[in-house]
Amino acid sequence: MACMLAKELSARGWRVALLNRGYHSKREKGGASVMSDGRMVLLTAEEGGDEASLMARSLMGIPVLVGRDRAVSGRMAVEKFDAQILILDDGFHTGSFIATSTSSS
Repeated sequence: MACMLAKELSARGWRVALLNRGYHSKREKGGASVMSDGRMVLLTAEEGGDEASLMARSLMGIPVLVGRDRAVSGRMAVEKFDAQILILDDGFHTGSFIATSTSSS
C-alpha cells in the first residue's frame, strides 16, 4: 500500500519520500540512512533491511530512507530531497513520530 501511494502521489507531481524502519538491519538503530536516493539503491538488504531494499528497487524516482526514529529520517528526507510528502511504512506502530514531530513545530 505504501509503495502504491508513493507512486501515485509522485505521478501527480508531489516530491515524495518513503520512510521505513529497516527492521533488523545494520542501520536500524543508527539514526537515519538513505537506502535509495530515487536514482539508485545505495545500501544492501543487510545494511538497510529486506523490506526497504524491495521498496527502494520498486520506487525509482522516490527516495527511501531507513531508521527507527521516523522524525530523524523525515527531517533528512526534507533536507536532502526537498520532500513535500513523507510516507511512513508501518510508522504508526508507536506514537513516537507524532509526539516528536508535533513538539518540534
